[in-house]
Amino acid sequence: MTVHIAPHIPPHITPELIIFDCDGTLTDSEAVHNRAVADVLADLGYPHYDFEYCMTHFAGRGMHNVVAAIEAQEGVTLPDHFVPSYVRLFLERMATQIEPVKGAPEAVAYLASRYKTCVASNGEPESVTQSVQAIGLYPLFGAERIFTKSQVARGKPYPDLFLFAAEKMGAAPESCVVVEDSLTGVQAGLAAGMHVIGLTAVAHHPEKTANDMKALGVPAIFSNWGEIVDYIKSIEGCG
Repeated sequence: MTVHIAPHIPPHITPELIIFDCDGTLTDSEAVHNRAVADVLADLGYPHYDFEYCMTHFAGRGMHNVVAAIEAQEGVTLPDHFVPSYVRLFLERMATQIEPVKGAPEAVAYLASRYKTCVASNGEPESVTQSVQAIGLYPLFGAERIFTKSQVARGKPYPDLFLFAAEKMGAAPESCVVVEDSLTGVQAGLAAGMHVIGLTAVAHHPEKTANDMKALGVPAIFSNWGEIVDYIKSIEGCG
């Protein structure tokens, strides 16, 4: 277990809304996503953006950020079909390659019985919805409680998406708990003034990810969902 408690975070809050990221938090899908990105880029003549590179640099980032980074580095404009080609390839692979993060379905079901819950993801709307469906959690959320970067001006690491989700769910930012696996995600949660929990269960480099999250000021970081549930109960003083 990796745990870090920042001293400036109050030890007890009253959680009203739990906001979950999707890829790498609920679904073990970052590898599928980034392999699809790497394969499409290879087809376009950029094989040096291999799987390892994509996992290291693009995990948790929206495709608009991925496109901007590649275009800046290469000095080119990627073709309009790049993102649709990636989405199509990801969706083709999803049915057989995506699994839930261990313990996520049970943890989400438990938390949903006690708090308001929603999903807020930097992913493309269709892929996020189908990912949630693939692991059997769609009935807990429905379309009205799945939010994506397409609904705001700026995706993560900006706070816009989390603040939008909180507003739609009728919760004050300071009463929201965000569960995230990526650095862009935790940055967004911290910028939104929410209580952020880092998860390294399926991180490509878990120890480095945990250390990087600590450096950003993430108040608590765990390696599995059971510990996250216990922590959320404890910060409310109801454990």
